[in-house]
Amino acid sequence: MNMRYVRPGRHAFGVAAAVVLLSAGLTGCGGSDAPKNTGGGDKAAAPAPSSTAKTVNKPFTDKVVPTRVAVPRLKINAPVEEVGLSKDGSVETPTLDEPQMTGWYNRGPTPGQKGPAVILGHIDTAKTGPAVFYKLKDLKAGDKVTVTRKDGSQADFTVQKLEDVSKEQFPSQKVYGDLTYSGLRLITCGGAFDKSKGSYEDNTIVFAKLAGTRAAT
Repeated sequence: MNMRYVRPGRHAFGVAAAVVLLSAGLTGCGGSDAPKNTGGGDKAAAPAPSSTAKTVNKPFTDKVVPTRVAVPRLKINAPVEEVGLSKDGSVETPTLDEPQMTGWYNRGPTPGQKGPAVILGHIDTAKTGPAVFYKLKDLKAGDKVTVTRKDGSQADFTVQKLEDVSKEQFPSQKVYGDLTYSGLRLITCGGAFDKSKGSYEDNTIVFAKLAGTRAAT
């Protein structure tokens, strides 16, 4: 099933949004009734800081697309593709053909810029079981997330909190609303799986804040 996010508002950020995950063909959030294997994302280690990079302790001002997201404690090191808005105004989601792929919402800031950057990922798929964000619920405050951008620069984030929220009460403003700092939101399905609806009842949302940036030289 595809995760379908209802449009976040006319201007994408700075306004309230209704963000809902809906069933669309398969079960779950891309899901399965029961995972067929264990694990959550690629097993490669998180990318190390480039030896040619320099630390910059402030947000990036340029919008460079992200290419990978790494969560060391969960052993996630996953590619990132761009997702935008579909014809019906909902946010597109990563392809289910590549369950380890994540999607960056390209109408918002890139990770490391001021504002709330949003990266989406599936929790599982009917064919392969656990997908890239299967273990997202295991993150804790203080954990690290690194996003690598196309030019080789990197943005490091520190997890502030996790929220498991009902799809019917999604905190749109908290996810998409304006920020005075550089934030990151990782989103997937969560909660119990409702077999009658073929979808998970909740969303798991990770809120993180920029800890520092490294500009490639």
